[in-house]
Amino acid sequence: MNMLTRFRRSQRASIAVEFALIAPVFIALIGFGMDLQQQAQMLASVRFVVQSSATAGASALNATGGTPDAATAKAQAAFTANAVVFPASVTVSPLTITFANGLITVAASASQSAYFPMFTDNISASAQASD
Repeated sequence: MNMLTRFRRSQRASIAVEFALIAPVFIALIGFGMDLQQQAQMLASVRFVVQSSATAGASALNATGGTPDAATAKAQAAFTANAVVFPASVTVSPLTITFANGLITVAASASQSAYFPMFTDNISASAQASD
């Protein structure tokens, strides 16, 4: 009996073939899950940093004699202090601060290379908060 015939009839061989067919699917699912978790974590971090910056800016704006310049400086300082939550591999956009109707609006975004770039090369998140 030649080797190919023995391989076809062997139970071990059939298990090896099944594993070879299913393993790439499992690896892809694990990679997709890692990228999804990475994006969720980045979105939570961006939201935290933006909301804390908006709150700091609003407290400076609502202070006695608070000016938009003072609120901008306070929001920027809070953003810089809280941006340490991002790893060095994350690119964070400059903070955008606007004032309208007594509200301060702060916006920022961040991006990072995906762990498993099968589905996407970059993972990004953005957030905006008003206070």
